[in-house]
Amino acid sequence: MSSFQGSDTEESDDSNHNTAPNLITDGQCNACNTNVNVDAHCIRCWFCKNLFHAINCSNEKYCVSATTVFSNQLQPAVNNTGAYEKRFGRFLFICDFCMTCEEEKKAHESVDRVDALERKIDSMKNAFKTEMSELKVAISNSDNWAVKASSSTKPVSNNVWEDTKRTENLKHTMAIKKDTNGNSVNAVKLEKICIDNGISVHKTFTMKKSSDTGIILNNKSDAEKLREKIASDCPGHTIEKVATKIPTVNVVGLNREYSKDEITTMVKNQNPGITSIIENSSSTDDKILDVIYVAPLKNNNNIFRATI
Repeated sequence: MSSFQGSDTEESDDSNHNTAPNLITDGQCNACNTNVNVDAHCIRCWFCKNLFHAINCSNEKYCVSATTVFSNQLQPAVNNTGAYEKRFGRFLFICDFCMTCEEEKKAHESVDRVDALERKIDSMKNAFKTEMSELKVAISNSDNWAVKASSSTKPVSNNVWEDTKRTENLKHTMAIKKDTNGNSVNAVKLEKICIDNGISVHKTFTMKKSSDTGIILNNKSDAEKLREKIASDCPGHTIEKVATKIPTVNVVGLNREYSKDEITTMVKNQNPGITSIIENSSSTDDKILDVIYVAPLKNNNNIFRATI
C-alpha cells in the first residue's frame, strides 16, 4: 500500500487540530496556496493520514526534503517501491503534530504508572498499619493472659543453668578405694548399706585404671550419707568424689590477661541466669562454674583465651 495514494479528502478528525502550514486541504497547500500534485509532491503522515506538501513549496522551510532526494530516496523508501521494494522493514513519515501527541501520550502513561505505583504503596502502608495495630492488640491481650497465668504457674526457663537437676547430675560419681591389702569393698556389704539407709544408687561399676569401685548416686544427700557410712562401717576403705568430666567453654578475643575473679564477674554480668548458681556454690567441690585458666593464644600472644 502506497502511503501517497488516496484522496486528499481522506483526513482524520485530528486535521482540525493540526495547524501545520504545509497541510494539504482540498488539494491546496495552506502555505503557498497552490494546487499540488498529490502523488508526486506530497507525503502522508503514518498516524493522522493527513497529506503534507513535501517539495516545491514556495516557502522553502516547509519542504520535507530537497526535490531530488525526495523523488529518488525518501518517497520510494516510505512507499516500499523501486530499490526499496524488497528491503526489510519500513520507513515512516510522522508529522510534527502527531509526534508531539505521541510523546505527550507516553509521558502521560509514565505519569499514570507512577501515580498507580504511589497509590499501591499508600494502600500497602495503610494495610500494614492496620495489621500492626491488630497485632499490638493481640500481643497486649496475650500479655494480660500471661500475667494472670503466671500467678498460678511457674514459668519454664530454657536456660540450662537454671535447670538444677541437670547441673546436680555432674556431682555425684564416687569412688570407694581399696583397703591397704588391695581388696575392693565387699559388694554385698555395700548393697546392704545402701538398702538399709535408703541411699538411691543409679549404677555401680569397676573403674578401669584403679579397679576401685565406682558408684553413681542420684542426689547429693545420698552421696554425703554414703561417705559417712563407708567411714563408719567399712574401716580401711575411703570414698572420694570422682572428678567428673564436665563441659568447658572457651572465651576467645580477650585483650589482656584478666584474673579469674574478673572473668567470673564478666560472665555473671552478661549471663544473669547463672548468677544465683555461682553465688550458691559453697565450696570448691560444689562449684558449678569455675575459671580453669587464662592464657594467650598460641599464634598471637597479644590475644588471650579464658577456659571456663
